[in-house]
Amino acid sequence: HILFTPEFGTFGEYCPATVFVVTDDEWLAMSAEKSGAPSVRYADFKQTRLIEYALALLSGHVVLESGETSESSCVLRFNLTSSDLFRDALVDVLAADPGAVPGDPSGLPGFAALSMGLQSSLAEAMMPGDRCIDLVAWSRTDVSGAQDRIDLQPGGLLLTEQYVCLFAVEDPATVVVPSDLAHYNRGVVYLRRDLPIAAGKEAHGELDKLTLTVGEGVHASSVSVFLPHAKKDEITRFLALLG
Repeated sequence: HILFTPEFGTFGEYCPATVFVVTDDEWLAMSAEKSGAPSVRYADFKQTRLIEYALALLSGHVVLESGETSESSCVLRFNLTSSDLFRDALVDVLAADPGAVPGDPSGLPGFAALSMGLQSSLAEAMMPGDRCIDLVAWSRTDVSGAQDRIDLQPGGLLLTEQYVCLFAVEDPATVVVPSDLAHYNRGVVYLRRDLPIAAGKEAHGELDKLTLTVGEGVHASSVSVFLPHAKKDEITRFLALLG
């Protein structure tokens, strides 16, 4: 894959021109501001411990984390006309089999009760050839406090043979502030299961803050999410499956 994104602006944001190259076993990203030398980042697939693919209204971004913790993340922004091209490239970075059938999460407990938006995001998160193991999902109806409903983004955790997937999507019908454009956001974060994954929780009223860390020492990445305290038993079961 060789993906070029020209510089563009959207809703006050400026995005520099980028080139994203994916080979058989590594990726390379180049970014060029209007002045100065372009920055270059690259890594082997096996060194890439966290990948995020997200869409927000008319644009999207890919985040790749590798190397030492002190290094900044590699962030590639694109408009929605390129979203499918970037997703296809990430199938290779995630070492999935593009010719295989994607895993089917529909048989997991609780899938049928999810909103259409959550079901769609979950289906999009599945990589070809992967197998679903467990699912925990939540929505704003799982909490009663007004501030907790603002802080909580509908989403869930999906455990597959190869990844822990944190997915999120906004349901416009439950948005607290109708003018907030964030309700168009959706995306998924992939944590590789062939690396150590640790979890920590903090109580925040009706919510718990769950932090997942993939990797060890100076080669680690973390992602945090608020989820309903009422889901604690399901989360305990989910984390136990990680070993």
